[in-house]
Amino acid sequence: MEVATSFVRAYFPCELKPDAPSVFQTFYGHESKLTVGDGQPVSGTAAITDMHTSRLSALGDFKIDLKYVDAVAANRSIVVSVVGSYITREAEHHFVRGFVLQPTPHRDNTYFVLSEWIRETNVVPDRGGRREPASAAVATAQPAVPTPAPVPVAPAATEVEKPKKVRRPALVCISDVPKRCTLGDIRLTAEQFGKVIDVKRSGRDMAVVEYTTLRMAESACKAPEFKINGALTGGVKMITAEELATN
Repeated sequence: MEVATSFVRAYFPCELKPDAPSVFQTFYGHESKLTVGDGQPVSGTAAITDMHTSRLSALGDFKIDLKYVDAVAANRSIVVSVVGSYITREAEHHFVRGFVLQPTPHRDNTYFVLSEWIRETNVVPDRGGRREPASAAVATAQPAVPTPAPVPVAPAATEVEKPKKVRRPALVCISDVPKRCTLGDIRLTAEQFGKVIDVKRSGRDMAVVEYTTLRMAESACKAPEFKINGALTGGVKMITAEELATN
């Protein structure tokens, strides 16, 4: 029973570790086998590690609640039965698991998992003081060993979305624009100072040009003169979107 208790207390916390794949490898050998549900068994350390990694990743954030642990000796092996739940934010996934622990060759007082099986169950593990089997498949030949306390998983850090940078429109207002000047004429002149997003008329003799950057708009405002199709205008100045809306 001491071997089973030590195994459970060492094994299940490893399922919560980010580096679980590398830790799992210490429990299995090339002879090990794993069966999940009614699926085909997989063999070997690498295949079993991949199976567990995929299974646990599908759960997302979770904690483990062990409700029943029992063990029985069978020749040189130890059969360990565990009933518990994976508790996620959405649901509880109840399971019954079995491990056959075999002495590690050429190493004293050490064991590895020779075979393992996992089954999901709809039976809710008993949360009272009794530790009765949640499934007939759980061995009951020996009294249940003390169950390790549930190992909580620290909640995942809440991902805070970075505030999006609000783009300030780079607007300039051109005054005293001759009526004969078209929007195409205005754009052609404005593009001498940078890339233009939009050009539109505002009022009778004004035009508004939006540049891609404030630097381009400032460059247009610093020009000694602003001629459109050879006609001199009244000048160029920066304007805000709020000022444009009130005009």
